[in-house]
Amino acid sequence: MKKAVKPTLYLNGKLLCPLAVGRAAIFSVGDQIYHTSAVVRIHAVNSNEVHFETQHTHYYLNTRPFVAAVRRAPIPVLAACA
Repeated sequence: MKKAVKPTLYLNGKLLCPLAVGRAAIFSVGDQIYHTSAVVRIHAVNSNEVHFETQHTHYYLNTRPFVAAVRRAPIPVLAACA
């Protein structure tokens, strides 16, 4: 039997409550507040990112959105003048 693959979300935001296995994660992204299903595993927590897994989804919550925006900014391409 093939194991179902959980979706993965990469978000820029902040935790509103401490993570705990068995409890929902509550975090904000912009002006929206999210409440997840129960956390089943906490993979990593540091000053830049929180990686956790719920019953349904893997979450990567980048807690430093400005740094991520700068790192992911597209490189401008200059057009040649004729």
